[in-house]
Amino acid sequence: MLLFAASHLAKRYAAGVPGCSAAVRVLAHVDLQLTDGSVVGVVGDRASGKTTLVRCVAGLARADAGALRWAPGAERARVVSLAPAALPFETVRDVLSRASADPLVHPERLAAAVDALGLAGLLSQSQTMLTTDERARLALAIGLATGHPLLLLDGTADAIAARERAAVRACLLRHAGSGAAVLLTGRDPAAVSALAGTVLRLADGKLTSPEPAPQAWPARVAEARSAPPAVR
Repeated sequence: MLLFAASHLAKRYAAGVPGCSAAVRVLAHVDLQLTDGSVVGVVGDRASGKTTLVRCVAGLARADAGALRWAPGAERARVVSLAPAALPFETVRDVLSRASADPLVHPERLAAAVDALGLAGLLSQSQTMLTTDERARLALAIGLATGHPLLLLDGTADAIAARERAAVRACLLRHAGSGAAVLLTGRDPAAVSALAGTVLRLADGKLTSPEPAPQAWPARVAEARSAPPAVR
């Protein structure tokens, strides 16, 4: 089932100062499809437009041109950050308890994600003492617990420690297999390829054709029909 489709998506931002500014092209005629069961990764350099693409998929950024279409119920997806919202004095248990109060979060899914991502032993620890990897996995657990059909992970791949990638990959595949689609971004091709079934490269505002990931996943392929530039 098609959950999201973008056709000829284009986005520019104004850069510079008043009186001396220019329009910078971020996305140029991007085509992307996300179907249920797919785990799609987008690799790109810093400021290549990865976050802009994710925000467009979430409906948080308005495109300058192109058509965007969501399946019913797939609109307004949350973007999972690198760390969950938390107060300085809160423990991991406090963060999870507050997340469970969100009507969009399923407590049983949250508990299962916490166990699967190896966070059960950190419940009493202050969230300020967590490593970047642990913060990312905590935010991911909360994202996995929502019932939204689109899971959007902006930069999460780069934050996941190499030793944890297998567990995270299994969680993403299981989540996608429940009828959802996952879109994740990162700068490290190895990190993104370790988590995604299909990897696309974003460069010069365009998505290239899929690059095969090292692991053979039974995930469906997202399409990128724009003319592919040379892969950097």
